[in-house]
Amino acid sequence: MPIYDNITYNNLVRPLPEFVEWDWYDIPVVEPQKIDISQVNNGYWLVNLKNTSSKDKYAGEKIVHAFCYDDELYRFYKNPYSYLYRTSGYYAVSTLDFSMSEQMRFPQILHAVFCNRWSGAFMQSYGRICIPTVGWVKPDSYDICFVKYEESFGYNGQGHQLRAFNWDEPFSNGGDN
Repeated sequence: MPIYDNITYNNLVRPLPEFVEWDWYDIPVVEPQKIDISQVNNGYWLVNLKNTSSKDKYAGEKIVHAFCYDDELYRFYKNPYSYLYRTSGYYAVSTLDFSMSEQMRFPQILHAVFCNRWSGAFMQSYGRICIPTVGWVKPDSYDICFVKYEESFGYNGQGHQLRAFNWDEPFSNGGDN
C-alpha cells in the first residue's frame, strides 16, 4: 500500500471527524447553524464561488454560494483544502450544488447529494458557517435530498417547484429552475 501525505490521503479517502452525524443513506449531515440572513443585500452580499479570493478585503461581509457548473464544483470537491483556503475569510459558505436531472438514476442522485453534504460537513469540521444547498428533481428523490433536515432548518433549496432561503417562509420563484 502506498504512503500518502495528509492532503493526498484526505482527497482520496475523504475522512470526517467522529462528531459528524451520518444519515441512513450513509451521507454526512450538515448540522444546523444560526445564520443571520436578515442583512443579505443590506450588509451581507452574495458572491459566487468562482469570484472568491483569499485576498478579498470585504470577505467577512459576504456569503459564498456555489451555483456554478459541475466542472468548477468538482475542482473544489477534488481538492477541498483549496475551497477551505479560498473561502476562509467569508461570513458563510454554501455546500457545493451539484447538478441533478430527472434522467438521473438513484445512484447518481445519491452521489450528487453525498458530494454536496460531504463538502458542507468538511467545511463545518473546520469551523466554517455552512448553508446546505438542497436540490431535488422528482418525488422519489425527495427522501434522499431532505433526509435529516428539519422544517425549521435553514437551507438554500433548488428544485422544479421552488428555490428558497427557507428560514421562515418559502417563496415561489415563478417556476424558474
